[in-house]
Amino acid sequence: MCTEKFDLLQTCCEPTDEQLAQLMREVAAAARERAELANRALMATIAKETAKVRLRYGLSYFPRTGS
Repeated sequence: MCTEKFDLLQTCCEPTDEQLAQLMREVAAAARERAELANRALMATIAKETAKVRLRYGLSYFPRTGS
């Protein structure tokens, strides 16, 4: 018989709807966590590269007003 915790390698029975729902929640949470880490890394890289370009070309962070 199946235990409360489902083993994906177990072939004697299929997971219950509750087990599948729990598995999907865990996978979604892990995916959100990885996406957040990737987004933070991307934003840090963009900020770093933007700062390099601004320094190289002497640009300020605020647009100059035309007179």
